[in-house]
Amino acid sequence: MMTILNNVALRVRWAIFSLAAHFMDPLPPPEMNFILPAIESRTDVESWATVALTPGPKVNVAKASFVTSAIHYKSRTNKLREKLLIVVRTPHGPAGTTTYLVTDRGPERDSETRNISSDSSANLSLTSKDVWANDRIRVPGTTDSHSLESYKKFLKKNKYDALCTVTLSLPMPVAQLAVLLRAVYRHSVHYNLKKYQCYWYAYTVWEILRREYGGQVSQNEFEAKRGKYMGVKIMREDSVEAITEAYKGEWKAFCDEENRTRQQWEDLIRQAEDRGRAEGMAQERARYEAELSGRDGVGSSSTT
Repeated sequence: MMTILNNVALRVRWAIFSLAAHFMDPLPPPEMNFILPAIESRTDVESWATVALTPGPKVNVAKASFVTSAIHYKSRTNKLREKLLIVVRTPHGPAGTTTYLVTDRGPERDSETRNISSDSSANLSLTSKDVWANDRIRVPGTTDSHSLESYKKFLKKNKYDALCTVTLSLPMPVAQLAVLLRAVYRHSVHYNLKKYQCYWYAYTVWEILRREYGGQVSQNEFEAKRGKYMGVKIMREDSVEAITEAYKGEWKAFCDEENRTRQQWEDLIRQAEDRGRAEGMAQERARYEAELSGRDGVGSSSTT
């Protein structure tokens, strides 16, 4: 009797598993690993953008995935911590898949360690031109436990306040986001506490999204804390217009290069097709002439 019950239980478990597998999205293909990796990815913006803009399947995914919103967060406990949570819709699965990216700026660890010998010299060293910036991006893994909503709860639990949200009304492909983040980094590759810090980074990216693609902006009681520490407004350079212009120029250059490469491939294909047609016609002509020669030979023999 126990054996029968065990067999029934096993069949029920397999039936449930099969049903669940039927409704589960398949694993993302390798070309989506920069936006839907199996395990969490943490890297610098420049490297991430390079992968996202790789010609072929990867950039096709980046152009088919779209930014839907961006939330500006601020830490209540870390004076040098403002970050952006960027929500992205990908084409993976029957109904698409929503994921998110987290990006912020800090001093590069090696240069920070090299330049900071004591707490009293920290602020002075972080204004040095020798401190490299670390513009980083975190992408959750598809096997991680942090869904979008659970990550928002995680931030709240760790004393991060959502300051403001922009919900885009115009579609922004992730490929363009990659170009934008790279343009922000290249505007100042050095971290400077007085001008190019996390406040500047989060503000600049968020503002460009709002101005170029934004629609609805949601604010809350914490919005006034944006770019401030202990209620004091932190200095930062207003680079929105300059970076917007640079970003648009870089995106145009990227598209022009893509079109040029595509045109080259189309020309090569057309030339190959033309050669194929010419070779085919030459072979057909040679075959026709051979047949004519054969007929002439037969006719001459019969006459003789």
